[in-house]
Amino acid sequence: MAVFLRQVLANASFWRISCGMMTLVRTTNAVRLSFLQALLADAGIHTEVFDGNISALEGGIGVFPRRLVVLPSQQLAAETVLRDAEEFYDD
Repeated sequence: MAVFLRQVLANASFWRISCGMMTLVRTTNAVRLSFLQALLADAGIHTEVFDGNISALEGGIGVFPRRLVVLPSQQLAAETVLRDAEEFYDD
């Protein structure tokens, strides 16, 4: 148990997730999601994709949207980038 706990605590993603990520976009379109991640990465904004595993389990029929999330400190910058690209909407 202690080894597992050390591994979890050493994982930086654990801290990002536990700090309360902010949802930017919900989409079932994997191509658009990839584009948005690249767009934000070019602006120096780190993103995570939530609900990707459940989306894979449902067989790709598009029932469960994936969520693109960022840290609260980067939310305003990310929204600005997406608005400038006219990509700040859910589909």
